[in-house]
Amino acid sequence: MSPDIPWLAWAQNAQSVGDAYYDDVDMQFDPTGSNLLYMSAGIGVWHTNPPSTVKAFQWISQSLGIEQLVANEIISPPGGKPLVGSWDRGVFYISNPDAFPSAYGPSNDTAIRHGWSLDWASSNPSFIVGIFNLGTAAGESGYSSDGGLTWTKFQTAPGGSDCCGGSIAAASSTNIVWIPSNNGFLYFTKDGGISWTLGTLPGAPTSGESGWSWAYYLKRQIIAADRVNIGTFYAYNYLKGLYRSTDGGTTWTLVESGQITPFSGYNAKLRTVPGRAGNLFFTGGEQDPSSLSSPAQEQFMRSTDGGVTWTAVPNVLEVFDFGFGAPQTTGGYPTIYIVGFVNNQYGVWRSTDNAQTWTQVGLWPLNSLDQIVAVSGDMNQYGRVYIGFSGSGYAYGDTSGAAASPSPTPAPTPTPTPPSDTTPPTVSITAPTGTLAAGTTQTTLSVTTNENAICAWSNTAGVAFASMTTFTTTGGTSHSTTLSNLTNGSNYTTYVKCKDTAGNISTDSSTAYSVAQQTGGVAGTVTFTPTDSPPFQFLSFNGGPVTCSNVNIGTPSSDRVVVVGVENNAGNNDGGTSAVTINGISATKAVSSDPGKDYASIWYAPITTGTTGNVVVSVGTGASIENMGILVGTITGASSAAPSATGAHATVYDAADPQLIPTSGTVTVPAGGVAVLFGHGGPSDSSDQRWINWTNTTNPNGDFFVATTTWNTASAVLAHSIATGVQSYSISCTAPGCTFAYGGFGGVVAVWGP
Repeated sequence: MSPDIPWLAWAQNAQSVGDAYYDDVDMQFDPTGSNLLYMSAGIGVWHTNPPSTVKAFQWISQSLGIEQLVANEIISPPGGKPLVGSWDRGVFYISNPDAFPSAYGPSNDTAIRHGWSLDWASSNPSFIVGIFNLGTAAGESGYSSDGGLTWTKFQTAPGGSDCCGGSIAAASSTNIVWIPSNNGFLYFTKDGGISWTLGTLPGAPTSGESGWSWAYYLKRQIIAADRVNIGTFYAYNYLKGLYRSTDGGTTWTLVESGQITPFSGYNAKLRTVPGRAGNLFFTGGEQDPSSLSSPAQEQFMRSTDGGVTWTAVPNVLEVFDFGFGAPQTTGGYPTIYIVGFVNNQYGVWRSTDNAQTWTQVGLWPLNSLDQIVAVSGDMNQYGRVYIGFSGSGYAYGDTSGAAASPSPTPAPTPTPTPPSDTTPPTVSITAPTGTLAAGTTQTTLSVTTNENAICAWSNTAGVAFASMTTFTTTGGTSHSTTLSNLTNGSNYTTYVKCKDTAGNISTDSSTAYSVAQQTGGVAGTVTFTPTDSPPFQFLSFNGGPVTCSNVNIGTPSSDRVVVVGVENNAGNNDGGTSAVTINGISATKAVSSDPGKDYASIWYAPITTGTTGNVVVSVGTGASIENMGILVGTITGASSAAPSATGAHATVYDAADPQLIPTSGTVTVPAGGVAVLFGHGGPSDSSDQRWINWTNTTNPNGDFFVATTTWNTASAVLAHSIATGVQSYSISCTAPGCTFAYGGFGGVVAVWGP
């Protein structure tokens, strides 16, 4: 029985599955001899008067005031009751803040299930979503259609994370965005959780450190739904910046590049203002909660234009958490509540005038020294504020009559306010210009500004800055991005706008350029020339990059395409080869044997000048390099820099059983065309074992062969066909005892036509 805290008895239901954490820690009889037996257990303190004649008897809870809930989040839906999310005990619906609830959600089928994130739907505040899990991404995460009284589990859960935690936001009962923690990725649903789609956010990491949240235990809420514009979401990535979607999560635009505050990779929180379109507040969160004598220099930031521009709230620093409540006057700006520092003084603070002035409404609520980690106003009652402690539950206060905050201490030497910056940045486009070589399919758009700025581009004049595409590299004075899908004989004009830190936006700057028609090479004939085979580099699972210097890239010509085969024998380390540059020019990946790992891949770039160059190979976040090798050749006479067809053999291991290795393959070469094959392997014999055979070629065993010298586990072959039609090749390893047991075998082939 639990008459003092009814939900403790509700928790005991999990005993039926052996998961109640009701095991006793210690038992002692009352020393007065009253037959009163006390027990401390996993969910509280209990007592009983055990009879001497039966084995089963009843325990009574005696845990008032020490229930020790660990708070994560508090929400107060307009027109509804507040809800709190906690470690261990999911979510509580608070029908009466002066009485303990009799149950908690989403269910009591297991003793431990954490409540990480809660949100009410902007279009229907009685529809609530929540993340409730421990150990698996799905858990009992789901929704409530009655304000949090009862819960239904989502039919499915996002992929990309096998743990717990994260952030969730809802625009409607069907449109929800969920970002799992532990380097999970953003997912959205438009069918109420029946299915989830991985979001596509330009420039955001797709593997390794995601930039959303790297640890489930952080107090991090970084996805928010606009409370007026239904279907608009905001998502904060500490590696890239703030993204915005206006179509329910299908497409995203980077509207603020870089961190909003300097230390926002930990306990950051992003929230939208009820009833105010495009109004957001942001905090980097607590930095050192053990020191409340002075704040960290982490500003409280706000935006009123959907995240495009941000300004610091004056005199407010290191906000642990913040939330909104009913306005002081009907139709007024919602009341803002924070836990943090105003004028360098810590406390619970309230603003009723849109963050212009602040009133301290608490310092140590309930006279508790426990850290406050969550706060929210009541959206239905002005002046009521709820707080959550890091280990002793929740409290509320009615603060409508609180006294005004102390005036800030004047600085000894006031600093004059500089005049406002109203001048937009000066923009200079340095590339591309003029006529690009035939076969160019992509080029780098390079821009400089006279001050720090964020730049964006469009191929249409007069497009608003917020609707343009943000540069991949921007935020300083040098900006660059890749322009793709260029074609021979086409003319282009690209327009650029840049926005400085004061929010000033430049007018359109433009550059005109074109791609030449294909004219080089022997008419109707494509030529491939092998040019160089630098030795393998051994990095012992280092992250790279690898630089091969002074690589022979052949004879310059207006239609030359440099082709690089890349071998990365890196075991099962995901991430793959992320970039290849030749003399600073970005190459394009034509084909990979294993997408996401790229043991063998072919890259190409149209380069018209130079005979030698530095080839730099980089890998994705979280990937590594064991042995890295490249083999190089050039294409001339092709109708396009991009191959007309590609094929691949996925990497397989353990060729002690030859059936596990594809022993042959075919490729169709068009009339006048050429096919280039690049393979990687890890034979047990590191001698010059050219393990490829290709009919109708100048070099049936390959133009180039390169292998490791210190480790006999990596080798690569580059070969090309000079005959048209269907051509065949086979794989073999003929030295005594030779197998592909360690490095396996994988291969790729690309075809160019005239």
